[in-house]
Amino acid sequence: MLFLASLVVVFVSQASMELSVVLPEWRPRTREIRGARRTGLMLEGELKTHGEGKQKCPTRIKMQPCQCKTKKNGLDIVCEKVTLTQLETVTSEMKKHNQASKSVYNIAYFKIRDSSIHR
Repeated sequence: MLFLASLVVVFVSQASMELSVVLPEWRPRTREIRGARRTGLMLEGELKTHGEGKQKCPTRIKMQPCQCKTKKNGLDIVCEKVTLTQLETVTSEMKKHNQASKSVYNIAYFKIRDSSIHR
């Protein structure tokens, strides 16, 4: 038994002399500007998003007689004292955007108040 233990020690000591650890050359990591990193999948030239993103209201010029607010579940559009022609122009502008753009307006509420439009 003593002979076996001495062989193991000799074997281990010879093996440790032959082995050496080689570390790769250290290079500093390049740091990017915070927020400039673009991770994720690209879909038709734009970052692919999962789920509904936050909606953006159209410009005030396109929504002239109406007002738009961004809500959690979509856009909240309120039109007060509008005529039928004004309402048609607002909705046609939004429809043009939906047909031309990849992002479609998600309207949660469309309220018409104090108007002379017949029901």
